[in-house]
Amino acid sequence: MQAKILEAARERRLPVEEICRQYGIHKSVYYRWLNRYRQKGEEGLRDAAPVPKKCPQETPPEVQAKVVELKKAHPFLGSRKLRDFFSPV
Repeated sequence: MQAKILEAARERRLPVEEICRQYGIHKSVYYRWLNRYRQKGEEGLRDAAPVPKKCPQETPPEVQAKVVELKKAHPFLGSRKLRDFFSPV
């Protein structure tokens, strides 16, 4: 549908406001699609799930490595006991 709207805008040479009104989309959506099309072509118009750039709750790699190391050294300890290795006394 996005390619169809961009194609209609190019062929009909109507103002963007008119095209957006006809298709029931906001101008900012139209321009976002146009920019993605210019950057990546048809591939840029495919729907993709948003991917976060950074996960604020992500455990730092050093801590992940330490947890794995502790779990290998103490395979019968659960998450609560492993957590005690990281908690201040």
